Amino acid sequence: MRRFMLLAGMGMGLVAADARAPGARGATALSQAVSGGALSDIDLPLLGGCHPETVRTLKEHQPGLDLPDTVAGWNALWWAKFHGCREVIDLVRRS
Repeated sequence: MRRFMLLAGMGMGLVAADARAPGARGATALSQAVSGGALSDIDLPLLGGCHPETVRTLKEHQPGLDLPDTVAGWNALWWAKFHGCREVIDLVRRS
């Protein structure tokens, strides 16, 4: 699952078997995609970025998928706001 979360954070439009499966500190593939991978790996842009296509793909693959109610979910939303990722924020707020 860790590899998939890294790919989600990089904006790769992939579909996981279970995008709800928690990783370190409650992170999920969706929280990684929403945060743009911020502070998750040295190979990524350190502060993440906007990946609306990845968020959309994950939500289409698993209807009802929401950000976890964990520090990871809250941080993901903060990073999306920090980057001005309006489309990503709208996608996760619609659920």
